[in-house]
Amino acid sequence: MNYIGNYDYYLEKHDQMVALYVKKPEDEAQTEASVKETAQKVDWQTQKAEQARIRKIENALKRAEEKIAELEEKIASIDAECAKPEVAVNSAKLGELTKQQSEYQEELEKQYEVWEELSMELDA
Repeated sequence: MNYIGNYDYYLEKHDQMVALYVKKPEDEAQTEASVKETAQKVDWQTQKAEQARIRKIENALKRAEEKIAELEEKIASIDAECAKPEVAVNSAKLGELTKQQSEYQEELEKQYEVWEELSMELDA
């Protein structure tokens, strides 16, 4: 570069150019602070996302448990109904109840699988 002026002018312009391209210690401290702050924000966001994921799994697990309890209650009710003498002699009614019970049993097995998957995911 050409500097028009005396030696003092050269030194002044040289210092200005150096200041533009060389990091100062306080700039590095600010950069480190901003990097640390950014890392904390990312950690916080990651933590919040993980908490939301856990809450979602826990809610789904609770719904699965409620559905399981409901299905078990329906199956027990059908068992009690089938044990009644007036139903035991009525083959049409007994067939209908047995079909309904098998449907509930299939749904119960699916809910057990869902519950197991959610439990494993929550433990992971």
